[in-house]
Order: sequence, then structure tokens, then C-alpha cells
Amino acid sequence: MKILMVTGGTGGHIYPALALADYIKEHKGYEVTFVGNEDRMEATLIPNQGYAFYGLKTSGLAGSVFSKIKAVLQSVRAISKAKQLLKKENPDVIVAFGGYVSLPVCIAAKKLHKKVILHEQNSIAGKANKMASAYADCVIICYENARKDFPKNKVLLLGNPRATLASKHAFDQQAFAALGMDTSKPLGLIVMGSLGSSSVADRLKDMLPKIQEVNFLYVAGKNNVESAKALEANNVKVVDYVDQLAIIDAFDFVICRAGATTAAELAASGTLSILIPSPYVANNHQYYNAKAMVDDGYAFMIEEKNLDEKELRRDIDAYINEPVLVDEMKKAAIAHGFQDACANIVEVIEQI
Repeated sequence: MKILMVTGGTGGHIYPALALADYIKEHKGYEVTFVGNEDRMEATLIPNQGYAFYGLKTSGLAGSVFSKIKAVLQSVRAISKAKQLLKKENPDVIVAFGGYVSLPVCIAAKKLHKKVILHEQNSIAGKANKMASAYADCVIICYENARKDFPKNKVLLLGNPRATLASKHAFDQQAFAALGMDTSKPLGLIVMGSLGSSSVADRLKDMLPKIQEVNFLYVAGKNNVESAKALEANNVKVVDYVDQLAIIDAFDFVICRAGATTAAELAASGTLSILIPSPYVANNHQYYNAKAMVDDGYAFMIEEKNLDEKELRRDIDAYINEPVLVDEMKKAAIAHGFQDACANIVEVIEQI
């Protein structure tokens, strides 16, 4: 079987696609080829993982009238190039993970009568996926809330492939020990994404030293590690990067953003979290991801504009002082974790 995956633009689209591709390679041995933007992170990241990659030139329908006209012309050319590529590769199934590059490939696939599976990672569907759903045979979602954004007869709630990866994570005692954390108190892990968040760091700088009942590890991101050094205190250690899944079992809770990949990994690993959704993303989708997790009973949320010591301490106190609540929330996380996401998605690929 030959599978063509389409993904790009951000890690939230790319990493779930790679997780599924790796699962397919390990468990099925099917051939997987990728299509993405020729000038975005996937053009380097995916080939470095050992997969064949084809690049298209696309952009979003945002900005000035000129920018929108340019995007439309790029899409027309991308559809033509995608048709040529599909004829050359002749995949059995196309699996598209969103981003603007997905739309022209889905249109081209429909014209060539190819089977198309669309995957939406967030609780609020992106514009490209909403448009691409018209050309898809099946739409896989990760949150019940996303069902309303797609044709009802096409939707399957199967989760994010990263959930399968997270559910199989192994604790790395050596990596954790190398951090030199004082384990005499509860531990909190703070991760604001690969680039970090200076706005959150500024707010936390004066709060964390006052919460002496917890020792914190603040993962600043490579771009912010120097400025984040200002957060260091007797109960706060700052680093630029950690393999989160390798050490997460040692921590009582995580403070983090609510991107799709993070959300999937938290649920699948049964990790308690205090979510601070980024207000700077398209469609405010992180807020809606976080809200879904709160509504399902396995996370707390503080909007960045409301982040203060009182709000933060309230949620931390619950995690370190209410064991019955903690147990219930961990069970709720696992129940919504979609640990078998990869296997279930592959079953759809094989049967479509």
C-alpha cells in the first residue's frame, strides 16, 4: 500500500503526521511519502526523518487584497503541480493534516478520484481543513466539538497520532537526575512551547518564588533562555530544552500552552495540567482546546490575561493537596487520551 501524507506550516500539523508515518513504517511497512510547503519547516524536518518529500508553494488567504490574489494564484499552480505529483506517485490514499498546503492537494486528489482522509487536530477547525473537507471521503477529529465544522456523515472521532506516542513513553531516570531537581517537595514543570513565551515569563517571574511549597523546572525555549534566567530562584530552575515525555512522570503537574500536540500528549500520558492558552494563534484555537479539556474534567485553565498568583496558587493547591481530585482527573485524562489513535487511523486507511 502507498500512502501520501500532506502536512505543513506548523509543528501542530507536522508532528502528528510524522507520528502516524512512523507507526505505519514500524507496524505495517507501507510506503509513505510527504507533500508540504517548499519553504517552511517541514521541507527540512521531514526529509531529515528519512521520508521522501515534495514541496509546493502555497500561502494563506490573509492580509491585503494583493496578498489574497497572490495566494489564489499560488493555489491554482499548486493544484496543477499536485495533480502531476499524484499521477507520478499514484498513492492508494491521501492523508491530509491541515495547513494551507492541504487544500490544493485535496482538490487535485478529488479530480483524480483518489481517496482522501482529512485530520483535524484542534477543537476548532482551521479554514483550510473546512474547505478541504468538501473533497475528503473521511474527516478524523480529536475533539467532539470539532464535529460541527464538518459534514456529519464524514466524521470519525479517533484522536491525534501523538497520543499513541505519548502513551508508550518511558521515564528516563538518568535524564531526570541530570536536571538536579530537589524532590523533597512537589514538582511543577513549566513548558511554553519550542520558542517559549516572554509574556508568560514576565508574569511568572514574581509569582513562582512566592510558591515555596513547589519546586519548578522552567523550560524557556532557546530564544528566551537568557531573558528567562531572571526567573531563577531557590525553587525555580531554568533550562532551554528537555525531552518532555522522558521526564514528565517525575512531575506532579505541568503548566503549559494548549496546542494540539501538547493537549494530546497530556491526555494520553494522564498528566495533570494548568493550561495557559496562547491568545496569539489563529481562531483562538488553543483556548477552545483547553476549554474542552477542562469541560472533560482533566485540566485547569487560566487565560493569560487573568494569570496572577491567586489563580495559579488555587490550581496548584488542588493538585498537591487533593489526592481524590487528582486521581479522578488522571482517570479522566486517560479516558480521553486516544492511546490507540494510530492503530484506529490505520484501520480507516486500509478500509476506505
